[in-house]
Amino acid sequence: MDLVHLAAQTMGDRGLEREILVLLDRQLELMEARLLGAAVDARGSIAHALAGSARNVGAFPLAQAASLVERNPSGEEANDALLREMRRVSAFLSPFVAGDAAD
Repeated sequence: MDLVHLAAQTMGDRGLEREILVLLDRQLELMEARLLGAAVDARGSIAHALAGSARNVGAFPLAQAASLVERNPSGEEANDALLREMRRVSAFLSPFVAGDAAD
């Protein structure tokens, strides 16, 4: 997670940064559920939406993993890697969501 990128996107507004990170965490939760239940042909559109969101907030490894699924939705390895990266980012976001991250 590139927090410097996020700070630039929010012009240093720490409250807005936290709101965005909370929204990203919620999106990850929803997208994981959708991916786990998605038919192969739906994975690409789910991954496309996730890649854009991830890029905007500075979650570049997540965006890259999502882009791989977008290009090859039937690739089980890519799908599994995306799910792992989503969980990794969600774990990173936990202190921000809980409000425990240092300002």
